[in-house]
Amino acid sequence: MRQPLTGWIARWALFQDGCAMHSPTTERARYLRNNMTETECRVWSRLRNRQVGGYKFRRQVPVGPYFVDFLCISARLAIEVDGPLHEDDADQRKTEWLQKAGYRVVRVPAVDVDESFDDVIHGIYLDLTEPRLPTVWGGHPREARVGWGDPNYFSSSKRMELASLGLACGARLRTSATRACIACFLPAR
Repeated sequence: MRQPLTGWIARWALFQDGCAMHSPTTERARYLRNNMTETECRVWSRLRNRQVGGYKFRRQVPVGPYFVDFLCISARLAIEVDGPLHEDDADQRKTEWLQKAGYRVVRVPAVDVDESFDDVIHGIYLDLTEPRLPTVWGGHPREARVGWGDPNYFSSSKRMELASLGLACGARLRTSATRACIACFLPAR
C-alpha cells in the first residue's frame, strides 16, 4: 500500500513567502516582549541575566491560556506587574489558574515599582530565596494550595493569637522576622 504524498505538502504549508509561520501564541508573546511598558522594562532590567539570586527569568511567557509578565521556571514563581488598566476579575482568574498549575504568583502594582523599585526587587529576591511557609496539598498535586493564606488553615485559637499580634491569616509576610514569628503558630506536622 502506498503512503499518501502529504509530506512535502505539509512542509510547504508551514511556509508563507519563504518564512516559517509561527503560532498565534508565539506571535502574541513576541508582540508583548517588543511592546513592554516602561515599568515592565525597569523590572526586566533587574531580573534579566540572573541578577536576582542567580535565578533565570523569562518575560512575557505563555502559560496555558495566559501570558505571564516574568516567570522563573525553576522556582515556579510568576511575577505580574499590575498597571492602572488591569482588571481585578481577570487578574483573579489568572492568579487562580496559575496557582492551580503549581505556580506562586507575586502581583506588584506599578505604583510600587515607581516609588520603591529596590524594595520590589528585594521582595522578589526574598520570595525566591527564603524558605516558604509549609502548605498542605489536597489530593492531586495540581490542585490549588491550601496554606497559611487560607483562613481555615489555622484553628480558631491560633487565629486569635495571630490577631493579637496584628497579623491577619492572609497577610503578606515580607520580612524574615515576621515569617519566623508566624512559624511558631503553624500546625504541627
